[in-house]
Amino acid sequence: MHIADLDWALSEFRDAARTERYELARAYYLGDHRLMFAGEKFRSTFGVMLKSLSDNLMPAVIDSLTDRLELTGFAPTMETDTEAAEDVWRVWQRNMMDLRANEVHRESLLTGDSYVIVWPGQDGKAGIWPQQAGSVAVRYSFDYPGRIDLAAKLWRATDGYWRLTLYYPDRLERYRSKAPNKTLPATRNASSKFESFLPPENNVPSVQALEAVGDGGSVLPNPH
Repeated sequence: MHIADLDWALSEFRDAARTERYELARAYYLGDHRLMFAGEKFRSTFGVMLKSLSDNLMPAVIDSLTDRLELTGFAPTMETDTEAAEDVWRVWQRNMMDLRANEVHRESLLTGDSYVIVWPGQDGKAGIWPQQAGSVAVRYSFDYPGRIDLAAKLWRATDGYWRLTLYYPDRLERYRSKAPNKTLPATRNASSKFESFLPPENNVPSVQALEAVGDGGSVLPNPH
C-alpha cells in the first residue's frame, strides 16, 4: 500500500473547491441556476417569487459546440509511430467512439476536464469507458509536463463502500473503505480508513499473475 499516493488521491477528491466547481457547472447545465439580484432589497422582495422561474439556455452553449466536434483519426507523436496511431484508431472505431465521443466532449466543455478509462474487456480486447470528471483525478509529471504519472478513480458502490483505484503505468492498486459510509471520510488521515481490496470480477487477470505482482492480491498488472 502506497500511503503517500493514496493520501494524494483522497485529498484531491476531498477538495471542496474542486467538487464545487464540477457540481456548479453541472447544476447550471441541468437548469439549476443561481439567481442574481441587484441588491438585498430585490432579493427579499422578489426572491421567493422568482425562485422557480428560470430559462435554461446553458445546454445550447455546450451542445452546439459538442455537435460540431468530430475526431477523424490519430497522428503519430514523438513517442508513437504510424502503426501505433493506426492501432489506436482501430480500437476507437471498434468501441464505436464515433458515436460515444460526444459524451466525452460534452463533459470536457461542461466541467473543463474529461477522462476515459481503457481496459481489456472479457474478450481481452481494449474497451473505452467515458468517466465523469468528478470521479477521476490525475497527477502530472514534474519532469515531463503533460505526462500523467498517476491517476485515481473513486466511487461509492451499491454496497455502501467507497472504492478507489490507483492507476500506475505498470499496475493498478485497488482499495475499499473499511466500512460503508454515505460520505467520504473527511479526516486528514483518511487513508487509514481504506484497505487493499480485490473485487470478485470476471475480467481480472489470473490468480498466478496477481500473486506474482504481490500486495495480497490488491494489485493488478496494467496490460498496456
